[in-house]
Formats: sequence, C-alpha cells, structure tokens
Amino acid sequence: MRVLRDTDTRYIDELLFDEKGRLRLVPASELRKIPHEHLMVWANKNARYGIPCVELIELLTEMIKGRDAIEIGAGFGDFGRHLGIRMTDSAAQTRPDARDWYRLIGQPIIDPPEDVERIDANSAVVKHKPRVVFASWVTQLWMPGDDGPPQIGSSVHGVDEGDIIDRTDMYILLGNESVHYDKRILRRPHRQIQTDFLFSRGFDRDGNFLYVWGE
Repeated sequence: MRVLRDTDTRYIDELLFDEKGRLRLVPASELRKIPHEHLMVWANKNARYGIPCVELIELLTEMIKGRDAIEIGAGFGDFGRHLGIRMTDSAAQTRPDARDWYRLIGQPIIDPPEDVERIDANSAVVKHKPRVVFASWVTQLWMPGDDGPPQIGSSVHGVDEGDIIDRTDMYILLGNESVHYDKRILRRPHRQIQTDFLFSRGFDRDGNFLYVWGE
C-alpha cells in the first residue's frame, strides 16, 4: 500500500483541477486513460470519493428533469456545481475528533468551500424541500445494532436516507457495491444503473453503481 501512496499523481491534478482548485469536468474517455490504482491514490490524497465526468453529469441532469434538486454530502461541490443545483454538507470532517482520526489514517479532510451550505443532510431536505436529492458516497446514520455482528457501515454523523426517500420524489446515490452493500435502503424497491462512466475511489472499478429510489 505504501508503494501506491507514493505514486506521483500530479499529472491527474493537471487534468482535473482548474486554476481555482475546483474539479474540472472531463469526458469519461480521459478518466479511463488513468490507471485505476493511480485514480484511487489521487482520490485519497484529495479527499474525493465519487468522481464526475461529462457523461455522468448529462445523465443526472436528464434524471433530474429540471425539478428542484439539492446535493447532500456535497463535500467540495464537485457534482452540484456542474449540475447547477444547491450543494449542502454537514462539514462533519471538520470536527476536532474527525480531524484527529483522518490525521491518524493519513488522509486530508473535507472542508467545504463557501458555496456549499453547511447543514446536515436531513435538515437540508426539511429546509429546502427538494423533489430530487443526489448524493455521492454518503454514510448512513448509525442505529442500535450496527456494531454487530455483523458490523454495519454507519456513523452517528451519517444520513437517515430512509427519511430522505420518504420526503422526496427521487433519491439518487452514486456508490460502490463493495462499500455500500449493507445500506438499509437497499431493502427498499429501487433500480441500479451501471455504465462505463461511473468513477470512484472504490477498489472494485466495476462495482460502481447509481442507485435510484423513486422516479
């Protein structure tokens, strides 16, 4: 793993970051040229999880269909900015305990920029009343019993995604089946979209999906 961490990914910076340090939108063909191991290292170094491309933004725009929409867990705003929708994030990683944890594992934190509203996901949905919600790699809310066995991936600072589904017409999640297989909302009726233009930091490049609840 140390070898991977030492990988020089500055060439990816030049491709994906603009002069303001924001993520530039490129075609999927450009991302496919990058070895997946390099993309994972780059994502880790830059606190990125899902990675947008031209084709994915076009698909999401088509799915939203001009309806009121927001992004939750927006982080640096990589998706919402290109979608032209409101971006929200709880900024949970800026908490002192979170800063200590990410420092321990050698990963930078997500400190949302000024155009990302600092509000937790469920409060954002109550406040803005969107018809569509998009999220990339959000962690579900911890509930009693999640500590296992078997242990379920969740956080006390996570999102009550079931409540979001109940309050909206559509919830769209970019995730990875190796990481998000234990989400509770997967028990609800939904559809899964797999294409060759979904990119993330997941080890399993073919495991990236768009999970969709509602229409």
